[in-house]
Order: sequence, then C-alpha cells, then structure tokens
Amino acid sequence: MPSVAFQLITAGLVIWLLTVVQRKISRIQNALGDLGDCPGRAILWLHPFRSLALVTGSFYPLKGQMGDYFAKFSQYSEYGSTCLSSVIFWRAIPTYFVADADAVKFINNERHLFEKDVEAYEPLNIYGYNIGSVAGSEWKRHRSIVKNAFNEANNAFVWSETCRFISQWFSSLDADPAFSHGEQSTDVLAIFKQIAFLVIASAGFGAKMNFNLDMDIEKTPQIDRLATTNSEVPVLSFGVSLTTSMKRFFVRLFAPALMYPIAKRIEIPMISRVLEETTVGFSSLKWHMQSVISDARDAYLKEPVHGIDNVRKQGLVDAPTKDASAALLRNLVQANMAEEAGSNRRLTDDELTSNTFVFLLAGHETTAHSLCFALILLAIHPQIQAKIYEEVCQLWPDPPSLDQPPAYKDTIPRLEYTTATFYEAIRLFSPVPRLGKTVLVDTTLKARKFSTNLEGKITGIEEYNIPLRAGSIVIVDSHGLHMNPIHWGDDVAKFKPERFIDTPTYKWPRDAYASFSQGHRSCIGQRFAITEGTCVLANLLRRYEVLLPVELESKPREEQERILLAWKPGVTIIPQNARVRLKKRWA
Repeated sequence: MPSVAFQLITAGLVIWLLTVVQRKISRIQNALGDLGDCPGRAILWLHPFRSLALVTGSFYPLKGQMGDYFAKFSQYSEYGSTCLSSVIFWRAIPTYFVADADAVKFINNERHLFEKDVEAYEPLNIYGYNIGSVAGSEWKRHRSIVKNAFNEANNAFVWSETCRFISQWFSSLDADPAFSHGEQSTDVLAIFKQIAFLVIASAGFGAKMNFNLDMDIEKTPQIDRLATTNSEVPVLSFGVSLTTSMKRFFVRLFAPALMYPIAKRIEIPMISRVLEETTVGFSSLKWHMQSVISDARDAYLKEPVHGIDNVRKQGLVDAPTKDASAALLRNLVQANMAEEAGSNRRLTDDELTSNTFVFLLAGHETTAHSLCFALILLAIHPQIQAKIYEEVCQLWPDPPSLDQPPAYKDTIPRLEYTTATFYEAIRLFSPVPRLGKTVLVDTTLKARKFSTNLEGKITGIEEYNIPLRAGSIVIVDSHGLHMNPIHWGDDVAKFKPERFIDTPTYKWPRDAYASFSQGHRSCIGQRFAITEGTCVLANLLRRYEVLLPVELESKPREEQERILLAWKPGVTIIPQNARVRLKKRWA
C-alpha cells in the first residue's frame, strides 16, 4: 500500500494540475469572449506569426484550418467576413486575421494603436539589432540613417548593374555548348538568386563581382579553404555563404548550442553535416560582411572631408555621396563612426553588421523568388509574354547593348506593362504572406461581412465593428488581401497585369496591396526591387522566349500551375520547381 507521503504528493500534483487546467480554460474563455461577434473563433496551437509556424507551414495547419498558409481567401469566403478571429492556446491571446484593405490601412497608419510585433523578428538578431527587428524610437533611428541611400540615383545604379549582370548571363548562355541549338532548360532560381545577390552586393555594399554561370549559389557548399576567420573555420564565397545561411536559418534558430560540439566530435548521419554547414555558412557570411565594412571604413577615412576627427565631431551620416555605389553601406559606416556616445544617429558595431545582414537578405531573396514566379507565370501565359515583347520591341527595335545600357530615367517609365507584370506576380505570390502587429490600446477595427452567391460572386457587403483589446495580435494576411474579390474583382485569381495600370476610369487599389507593407513602415527598398525586377524581365524577354518544360506542355493548365508554382513558407516564400525553357528569338 502506498505510503501517506506518496499519497499526499500525488494528491498535491493532481490538485496543481487541475488548477493549471482550470486557469487555462478560464483564460481561453475570457479571450474567446473578447472576440465579440467576429467569425472564426478558432483555437490555434501554434502562434501564426512565429518561426515555428514557418517551419511547419508546409503541412500544418491542415487544409481548411485557421492559419493555413495556402488558404488565400477561401476561409474568409467560408465565414463571410474579411476579418477572422482566433485564440492562441498557450498564451490565450486573441488573434485576428485581416484581409480587408480599409482595415489594413488603418492598422498600418495608426502607429499609436498598433506596433510591429517585434518579438517575431528576434531571430533576425543574429549579429545584433537591426531596422527590421526594432520599433518606436529605435526604428526611427535606424531608418533615419539608411533612408537617403534609397533614391533615384541609387535606382539608376541598380538598373545599370542589373543590365551588367544580365549581359554576363547572356554571354554565358551563348557560350554554353548546351545552348548551341538556341534552346535550353533552366532552373531560374539559382540564376536569379545570383543576379539579385550581385546587385544588392554592388549597389548596396560596393562589392564588385561578376556573374558566373558555373557558380550555383544554391548548391550544398563544398568546404573550400578560400579564406578563414580562424585556423579552423573555412570561408565560403560571399554568395554561397549567404544562401547557405538562409537555407540553414531555422537550424541555427532551433538547434541547441550543445549539439554543435557533439556533432563535431561524433559523426551523426545527416545532422553533423547540416550543423557543419550552418556553422560555416554563418561564420563565412560574417567574415565577408566585416570585410566589406572594413573596406568601406578605410575608403571613407581617406576622403579629406571625412577625416576621423570630422566623423567623430560631426556625425556626418547625411553627407552627400560621390556616387550611388555602396550608398547604403556608406550611410551605415558613417553612422557607426559618428559621435561615440549619446548620439541618436549612431550605430554600434553589432548594429552595423546586423543591418548589413538584413539588407543582404531582403535585397536578394525577395526579388529572386518573385522573378521566379513571374517567369513561370509568363511561360504559362504566352499571350501576356507577347505583350511584354511588343512593349520592349517598341522601346528597343534592336536589342540594346547591355555593355552600354539604356538610361534608367528614359527607359523605366516606358516599361509600364512590364512593371505591371512584376507587380501582378508579386500580388499572386507575395514574398511575405503575413505581417503581425500588436494592439497597444483598446480600439475598434472596421471590417466587412458578405455573402457568396451560387455563381461564386460576393454580394450583400456591409461594414461591422470589431472591438480589439490591448495585447491582442492582428495578422495582416497579404495572401488573403491580394485574393479578395471585393477589392480586385471577380477575376482575382487570374494573372492579369492590366489591373496595375491606371486609366482615366480606373485606379488600381493601392490600399489592397501589401507586398511591400504600407504606412510609415513600408518597405524602404520597394523601388530598388521593382527597378531590378522590371530590368530583368524586359531584357530577358527581348532576347528569349520563355517556354514550359517539354514534359508539361501537354498538361492541363491547372497541373502546370500546381507543379511549377509550388512553394513553401520560409523567411520569404520559396519556389520549389522554378524550371523553364529559354529559346533565343534570333540566330
């Protein structure tokens, strides 16, 4: 028979467990009560705006469950509301998914009511705090330092550098024996990642490199001793170290630090290699970032007007630049070398490195992935590809010499349809599917209720108010917003670049477009990305026809789209099968 002590301990544990369960149920009931009459009322087992949700997003939540990354607007249609409610189980937090343009505009513009959910961005603080992971006055400080680097002079430099790298790619294609018959199957993800990396490395950070068709920065790295941070850690090339770091980003986030030395001493199948790649990738990337930072510091101090005494005394973070190359890095370095203490325009060494990392990440992954989706959509829709070809032929009757590229300011305004195509691809495949905000004070959010008739059209639209409690989370659902027929029309699922071209009787719904966020925290590099994407599409389609892979040509369009447009969640959404054929338009 159990002892009295054992019985008391068991009884105590049971009482404690029942108390915990009762408190949890009570908190969840209270949170559900806070949701009011907002439809949904789902219980979420994972926070929808945390890293674990990205890791599991390919398979969980299941189809039809709240928080499904692939649901688009379907759940909003099911509940007949542009806002859906839920409660996160573990913390009993009321959480709202929003796909309503007016509500999203209100959320993004009312900074005293809503604040960026900075807790979700803590994984980006690998090297320190950065512009993406801070809010309030700290965010203003970071933004004030970098904002003047993103201007028309920099956009013109982005254009010319993109032309340079495209020219090198085309030359590599022409010299490739596999392209001798004028047609070649291409995995464009690796190509576009390399081009996008080269552009941000050059235009943002002054790192001068060339395109190399043989360098696949997507491949699992071979540990070559090109350089070392110390005697033990070999350094990969700049591009490979960046892509390796991003592939192993969640490994670094979730793998316990204790695992690394164990896996180094004891060969654990698969795990040891993955952890080694993670260590080498991030160490190599830091080495390269510190190298370009060091070069920028040396160059800056050699400028007479920017001697070290002037830097320390004046904090010349807004000093005019000689050219647009490395304008971003120059601003970051100037802020790092400004007044040593108490300056609200100064960056610490860690902040300098961390901002370099974040801009490298944002400046290459988003553009590269968006270009992949754009090119696949054009292969599936040759009639739209033909319209771009007609536009660029009117602009360039003869293919332009990319060694002396056409002027940015004279060219970009005349590529209206090409630019609209890139916008439309990003609407359908927004790089960041959702953004989270924390509710700072009690407020009210306006959303819409509606009905769907037998033809699938939305009717009976009416506004209603949703009370939001301080501490709640609102999720700006970019994919849901972009597929909302209330804002984009009944053909919302159609690939239709014309919807981004204003006419005397039509203005495209800017408040319903959230790929670059909105309001005071909108993406600072939007024009950078659009300039680069438009340049790639225009020049590529002037020279090559983009075709489907041979084995998919006879398949129904739905199957072509299912295979080629597949993606998985990540830091940005990642295309899984970006394959096309490129066919030369002339001999």
